Amino acid sequence: MRNLTQTEIDLALDSNDAQDGACVAIEATIQELADLGVGTICGTVGNKCFKVLADKGYGHRKCRGWYNAKDRVVDGMFYIKIQTEKTAEK
Repeated sequence: MRNLTQTEIDLALDSNDAQDGACVAIEATIQELADLGVGTICGTVGNKCFKVLADKGYGHRKCRGWYNAKDRVVDGMFYIKIQTEKTAEK
């Protein structure tokens, strides 16, 4: 996972609600989040959400969102980049 630059955060906030100070803007692959056991704040799948996506072959896709380290969840997502494994950035 990498922290987003302030410019990337500012661009994302243009179309998303601001998050509180408990969250850090991150970029990661679905597989990275699955391997870390990170979940999402909403939905019934919880901490299995990213594992389910990785198991379905979407592990290479990049997503950006707000990571809440205290709860080990992604509070909100800017996007999940739709790409094939061949075009995914390594």
